[in-house]
Amino acid sequence: MCRANGALAAVGLRAEGNDGRYIGLRGMRELELGDYSLSRLQELTDIERVQTVEDIAVSDSGAIVSMTEWARPVLLGGKAVLLVEKTNDDTNDRWRVVPKSVIKTY
Repeated sequence: MCRANGALAAVGLRAEGNDGRYIGLRGMRELELGDYSLSRLQELTDIERVQTVEDIAVSDSGAIVSMTEWARPVLLGGKAVLLVEKTNDDTNDRWRVVPKSVIKTY
């Protein structure tokens, strides 16, 4: 019974557009490790939104996003969302993809 309830919950989340990782999103496999401006990243891929796990959008087109080996957009609000966190430097416009352990929770 618990497995059935879990499966039903998963179907509901997916149907609402709030569950799952993208592994074949356009342009993601072609990206190299390194830094991309937000505008360039959105030009090269089908990422629709870049945000923190706290739902704070990165909207400055010149913001720099550091891509990692395990960068995977997730499905949130029906959109392909790349989850990021601030880097440790002093600038306000540098971000990096959250760790694999965080991405796997979505």
